[in-house]
Amino acid sequence: MKKNLSFPLIINYINIIAVIAMVAVSLFNFSSVTKIVYYFFFVSYIIEIFSDKKWQNLHFDKVKLYFVAMALFFLLAIIYLPFEKTNTYTSLMLERRVGLIGFAVIGFLGVNHLYKLKYFLYTFIFMSVFAILFLLFYKIGIVEFIKSENRADLFTQMRILHVSSHMQFNFYLNIAIIGIWYILKNNPKKNSRWKQISFITALLVILATLLISEGRAGFITGILFCLVFIFIEIYNKWKKAGIIFAIVLPILFAGIVSQQRRFTENQIENDPRTFLLKSAWEVIKERPLLGHGICDAQVSFDEKLALYVRDGFELSRPGRYQDSHNQYLQAIMEFGVLGLIFLLFIFLYPAFAADKNRRLFNAFIVFLCMFLSLFDMYITRLYTPLFGLLTLMMLVVPPNKKLNIIDEQKTYINKDQRQSQQPIVAKPAL
Repeated sequence: MKKNLSFPLIINYINIIAVIAMVAVSLFNFSSVTKIVYYFFFVSYIIEIFSDKKWQNLHFDKVKLYFVAMALFFLLAIIYLPFEKTNTYTSLMLERRVGLIGFAVIGFLGVNHLYKLKYFLYTFIFMSVFAILFLLFYKIGIVEFIKSENRADLFTQMRILHVSSHMQFNFYLNIAIIGIWYILKNNPKKNSRWKQISFITALLVILATLLISEGRAGFITGILFCLVFIFIEIYNKWKKAGIIFAIVLPILFAGIVSQQRRFTENQIENDPRTFLLKSAWEVIKERPLLGHGICDAQVSFDEKLALYVRDGFELSRPGRYQDSHNQYLQAIMEFGVLGLIFLLFIFLYPAFAADKNRRLFNAFIVFLCMFLSLFDMYITRLYTPLFGLLTLMMLVVPPNKKLNIIDEQKTYINKDQRQSQQPIVAKPAL
């Protein structure tokens, strides 16, 4: 009994429960509950480093290289600090990216044997559907929603109030879409009919929500992913039909997008991001090669942004932090060309370093992060913990393999427990 409930195993269970809770709360606005979940996860992991003696089985490989690069991207902010003129935003900017160094350490040292990719994916899917039904049935009322002439506005108001912003919400829903495809695609024989119907129903619910949810980027990626998934299935079964569908796909995609009111020329031209991007570009032109550092870049950005006024609303006000809403421009503002190189490596590397059974899955996650980062900050802002979780999913958590899941799990567990088995071997007496 003591062996089954050993201290290291208890810490392992606390850590896996905490990380799944992190996935769940990542859908919602940051709160005291979120902070508690983060605390339990990182503290349990620190304890786990010593209880599992993670340093004993370390070996440098392509996955470790990725997390070294992630740590260096964070350390660039520290390296620049002595050369900056101001420190107005230092604590805020470091706080928003400190998760990078935390997940870099976790990725480098590895996770315990209880981690399974399906736990993460099921949580993304379940929480997406739960949040949608929670809003429709509890906060709005399904009858009131159906009768309303402005369903989209009603849903948007309730979502902002009780869940999160449209960028965070749509990002999460798109991860769930990728998760549904991955689960249905891998080990189809183990997916019963009711399970397939449940996942397809969840997919339809998520897509319908993206149709009425605020924002353009999340809607585009959701529709594009579904069309690509359809193409993959058609191509695998009938290559000629797949090629024909690939030719029709851009036309079909453009037709769906053009029907949405949020893509009108007036909507795009009057997007507040236009002023944010212009301000960021002005900052970049001052020091394109080396950048300004995290604090000086933000101060300079504030000065440029203060010149723009839209519809009587100042986009920059004293005491109000506003970033460029573009991860690429932000990296160049802060660290110049070197910052952009690090950023592109952090984004793209998981698509090439992954196990072949997970390479396409990683490619979809990479595309999602890179595309949405044109419109918001997904590495150095409030989304940092969620991005860190995605890196673990792509590179560290054991993949789901067709036909070999049991063998793969045994191999992984044996490798993880090899050190604990060594003391069983008798040693010769002195």
